[in-house]
Amino acid sequence: SNLTEQFVFNNRLFAVMESNVGRELFEYNTSTGQYELETNLNGNDDGFPSVEKDPNGDLVIFNGDLILEATDTGIGDEVFRIQGGPVNTPPTATGTIADTNQQEDPNAADRVINLHDFFADAETADADLVYSVTSADPAFFSTSVDNTADTLTIDFAPTGAGTATVTVQAQDAGGLTATQSFVVTVFGGTATFSVTGDETFDEQNAGPSPRTFTITKTGNTNYASQVDFAITGSATNGSDFNNIGGTSGATGLTGTVMFAPNETTKTITLDVLGDVLVELDETIVVTLSNPSEAGSGTANLGTTSASKSIQNDDAATISIGDATIIEG
Repeated sequence: SNLTEQFVFNNRLFAVMESNVGRELFEYNTSTGQYELETNLNGNDDGFPSVEKDPNGDLVIFNGDLILEATDTGIGDEVFRIQGGPVNTPPTATGTIADTNQQEDPNAADRVINLHDFFADAETADADLVYSVTSADPAFFSTSVDNTADTLTIDFAPTGAGTATVTVQAQDAGGLTATQSFVVTVFGGTATFSVTGDETFDEQNAGPSPRTFTITKTGNTNYASQVDFAITGSATNGSDFNNIGGTSGATGLTGTVMFAPNETTKTITLDVLGDVLVELDETIVVTLSNPSEAGSGTANLGTTSASKSIQNDDAATISIGDATIIEG
């Protein structure tokens, strides 16, 4: 067929082509990418009104329809009507698909996204939209679309970490599309908590002596996490030490230290109190327990305790006073 005319009507593309059966009118199908026969204009020498050259008013839009006139040899003028129908508009995004963060875990649960919560279309029923994933899947997860349930499933691999972008496309019955993209991140490894602060020092005779225990988080630091602590030992809070504090937020002998994402260090501080009493050596011990993180829900313990040894530096003295005895 030879193309003789093309024009757009009501957001639809039409073309007139000469073929062995005469002049025919075709409409372009955006879903298939091909022209499809709309009607035969009858006869090899049919006239067809030009959109740009139409002095006789052969092309009219009336009541939403296209009315055109063509002349067939031996028959005369004929009138054709192309129904306008509703104008097809693309689907729209009705919400934002949230990014996904997942800890590397061989037992990680799939993430299932209900796509009809995020796309809508004015002409095509939401349930009839056709979805596809246009981005390539990396090695650490895979995606699958269920167009019956209108869901996208992210299946995490047992091992592997990294970041990748997933793009979802929704297509309506007229072939128009809308897309949304979101990021999937899989963090490798788990967090490990340790405490340091071992030291031995003399008690001193007066004044507070500031001392510090340091809690560190290593490995995966991307998630919020926490670990419990307890301060024990032979030293007594109040008489041998006081003023518990530090960046950990500790104020008492037990508590929980909270780590924000990417925080790696917290401290527990206290003041050791000096005196002139003769007493045994004493200890202050910080012990960690119950680690957890928001990503996988689990975390590890490294060095679980640290101890400070307070050495007694006071000595006992014995004095004997002079005595006078009267001989009897």
